[in-house]
Amino acid sequence: MGQLLQCEAVECFEKLRVSYPKTVTALQWIKILSRTLHEGINVHGVYDLLRESLGFLQDKDETFIDLVYQYLLLARLGYRLDLARCVRCGSQQSKRFEFMASEGGLLCASCHSGRSVPGIVLSQVIPDGAWTFFGENLWSNGVVPRVQGLLKNAFLELLGFDNNRY
Repeated sequence: MGQLLQCEAVECFEKLRVSYPKTVTALQWIKILSRTLHEGINVHGVYDLLRESLGFLQDKDETFIDLVYQYLLLARLGYRLDLARCVRCGSQQSKRFEFMASEGGLLCASCHSGRSVPGIVLSQVIPDGAWTFFGENLWSNGVVPRVQGLLKNAFLELLGFDNNRY
């Protein structure tokens, strides 16, 4: 087994270290990775996503960047959630959408009718373009807390732990 004899910090993320909320967000991401990536498991692009997200976190709103990071991390781990349309019929127009992690995304009111398990309710779809680090303008007021709940539900149901508690 080899030994590490020398290392050098390539990027020290100076701006994160002076902001307590951003530092806490970054530490939560590390804890999520430690819970999901067990020793010997290699998931392509996860650490690139972390590095890119930490870079954006330095200069952007931590709530927005956190949502994008968690969504993209789930996709890298094999859980590509579709929040831009109903996963059953493809509709983007409905008075009510409900998120069902077991279905992989949103169900419109007609596709969800008759189901006994309630989902997290959204009044609109979230466009695919919102899930980039430059998509802040595609988020309407009031949807962020719902999406935070949706991602928490997805982590609980799909990975078996709360993404905000360690």
